[in-house]
Amino acid sequence: MIMIYGPAGAGKSTQGQLLAEKLGRKWLSAGQIIRDSGRFEEFTKQGKMIDEKLLVDLISEQVRQATSEGKKVVFDGQPGTAQQVKYLKESGLLGEVELVIRLEAPENVLRERLMQRGRADDNDAVWREKFDYFEQKIYTFLHLLEVEKVPILVIDGVGTTEEVLQRILSGIRSLR
Repeated sequence: MIMIYGPAGAGKSTQGQLLAEKLGRKWLSAGQIIRDSGRFEEFTKQGKMIDEKLLVDLISEQVRQATSEGKKVVFDGQPGTAQQVKYLKESGLLGEVELVIRLEAPENVLRERLMQRGRADDNDAVWREKFDYFEQKIYTFLHLLEVEKVPILVIDGVGTTEEVLQRILSGIRSLR
């Protein structure tokens, strides 16, 4: 599994879908899984995160289904936390993570992208909460992945969709 992480607006879903298509993998998105479930609207409208164990259980179910269909996964996720690493390890999913791609972009670019996207939960208050949550949690999350020897590829997420995709593909090639 290739995991893509970054703050809201970094392009995780866009790049995840393109990368999955290029590599012949199934694309899964934590945000989409949560929205499609229809069970967490009170959280998503306010930019709140759902229970991390529940999130990892939802992800595990989807990844295992894809695996049973013979597909590897490109997964774009929520801002990761140390607790998620623990749950991923307990579920056995951490051992399936080949690589983590961290998309980076300046705050002003992230905000502008979200305002253009136009989802119901894309407003300044929700964005700020998501961004702050990401900033508070991501470094511990990435450190724990490094301890587990999961390669982390940091990618500049600014530019055209194709430019960013080419940076990702080039980074993946350099790791092989």
